[in-house]
Amino acid sequence: MTISKQQARAILNNSPKEAEKWEHEDTKSGLVLAGCPHCGEFQTRQTYVTGFWVENIEIVTDYVCIGVALCKCGKWSHWVH
Repeated sequence: MTISKQQARAILNNSPKEAEKWEHEDTKSGLVLAGCPHCGEFQTRQTYVTGFWVENIEIVTDYVCIGVALCKCGKWSHWVH
């Protein structure tokens, strides 16, 4: 998928932040798994490695990485790492 910088910025500014949860909620250990704020689906250990998002576009890499991600449900969210 190819989108312009303006489209990526518009998605970034108009989409909710991806959800996050610990792999093991009770101990706050393991991986921090990303989730779709629209449909509620979360990564698993397997999809963390093999890929969870349909599309994941990094917009800025500086001191912080920022990007947008497209879920299988067809909705965009943004992330900041």
